[in-house]
Amino acid sequence: MRTDTPLPVFGLLNGDLWRAVGAPIGGLNRLRSEQAQTVTIDLVEVGMDEQTSWFCSHMFIRNRLWLGKTIAVMNSEWMGQWRVAPRAHPNDGKVDIVEGALPLGQRLIARKRIRTGDHIPHPRIKVSQKSAWSAKLDPLDNVYLDGQKVGRFKAIKLKVLPDALTVVF
Repeated sequence: MRTDTPLPVFGLLNGDLWRAVGAPIGGLNRLRSEQAQTVTIDLVEVGMDEQTSWFCSHMFIRNRLWLGKTIAVMNSEWMGQWRVAPRAHPNDGKVDIVEGALPLGQRLIARKRIRTGDHIPHPRIKVSQKSAWSAKLDPLDNVYLDGQKVGRFKAIKLKVLPDALTVVF
């Protein structure tokens, strides 16, 4: 992305996007068969202070103890075994932003319900869909892109890049 080089087609064999497209079985043999499907998905560009990066599944903003406000920016409904954003779709030109600051007891209940997506609706969890978004961050917040910690930042801004990535599954 930094060099404007065309991106290759990515094969989905597992992971959060693979799960979002139905978790088809068959592995590499499926990708080479007539059953394989090729689609475009959105990519999300994230400006974090003076740094730019991208994600295709999700961004999490939270402190290391999961205390205070937690923000999930979802292009896929899944993060591992958690169905964080049941309405998220990787090719709708938007991300689902799930924000909440729950007391400990409510967090424990939400943690049990998040596997099925039943943690929402909740009066203390706000869900919105946007094609661009920005936020000021708490100094203790860590930013994670597609499961990888990228650091702490003062501010972030993002925009959805529709149809930027081609995948086969």
